[in-house]
Amino acid sequence: MDFPIPNRINRDPVVVIGCTDVELRYLTFSFSFIWFLVFLFFFGLALGQWKIGAIVFVFLTIGSVYISGRWIGKIRDGRPDGYFMHFIFINFYRLVGLESKLPYIMRSGHWKIGK
Repeated sequence: MDFPIPNRINRDPVVVIGCTDVELRYLTFSFSFIWFLVFLFFFGLALGQWKIGAIVFVFLTIGSVYISGRWIGKIRDGRPDGYFMHFIFINFYRLVGLESKLPYIMRSGHWKIGK
């Protein structure tokens, strides 16, 4: 007997606070980088308080991932799979100015069938 495999098996499962594994990794790496720069310049170089800065770095990273993860979960609720990653990808191309190089059709308006 041949059983059909449902499409939901191929999508990323939601792991924590409404985020998939990939989204959680992106959030963690990006906030770690941002808060590490703040930690390095403010606490490390300006104040010389490395131990306090490390504790602040860890808690700010965890808090930022939690808050932004809940925000992503609310945005993505009821939307198709991969919606938020496409949203980030498209807005990044628009921000950089490479909107003409997007691999998606971004035309709004009426389409004509050429005859």
